Amino acid sequence: MKKILFILATILVVVSCDEKKEKLTASQILDTAIENSGRRQLYASQLSFEFNGITYTSTRDAHNYVYEMKRVRDTITYLAKAFNGGFDYTENGVSKSYGAQNGQVEKQLLALNDFMLLPAIFENDNSIIINLKEEAVINSISYYVVHISYKDQMPTDLISNYYLYVHPESFDIDFVGYDFQPAQGKLFLRETYNKRRVDGIFFCDYRTYRTTTADVTLDELPQLFNTNALELKTPYKPEAITVTPIN
Repeated sequence: MKKILFILATILVVVSCDEKKEKLTASQILDTAIENSGRRQLYASQLSFEFNGITYTSTRDAHNYVYEMKRVRDTITYLAKAFNGGFDYTENGVSKSYGAQNGQVEKQLLALNDFMLLPAIFENDNSIIINLKEEAVINSISYYVVHISYKDQMPTDLISNYYLYVHPESFDIDFVGYDFQPAQGKLFLRETYNKRRVDGIFFCDYRTYRTTTADVTLDELPQLFNTNALELKTPYKPEAITVTPIN
């Protein structure tokens, strides 16, 4: 009798949890993930970090931004700067122009900084569409899946779709699936690790995986990951992270 009661109680708990999940909308899940990340603080701060020998600096205030990346080799300081409505590239302070190459650097600089701001970059953004997909199981955890897409693409946008895999208890975004314009249809999945907080803001490193072909969809990424069918790319490990309030 006790065993039967225990089983019934377990079923009720599971059903209760499922019902609780069903009541959460995509926007509610995203808002909780944003609050948990602490990254909205970056909208009034200067963020500095290093990656692969390059120093990145991001300054955002509301919708204004200045993103920089600087590399020093021998006696030359290379500096690329993207800002509202413009892009500048200099060598030892002298402006240089390489046409299409400058545009590609600008796009990559914007995309990299967007990842540092995820998920706060989506807050109060009227240009996005938010949908809740079916839950996806990764590493035996059933994740909320929030799909972010755009009503209109900007010329500098490299990513048109994000899948945010949100942990059902911590509301950490443990995985991010996305398309990438220069990848010729291949898709990507980023796995977070080495999680830490800097001044109350959640940061992490990423393992980046890519599909081996272009004939798959974002919905298939969890299954491909679980079966080791994705190609592991170079890890993304921001170091020496500092955050300085600008107000």
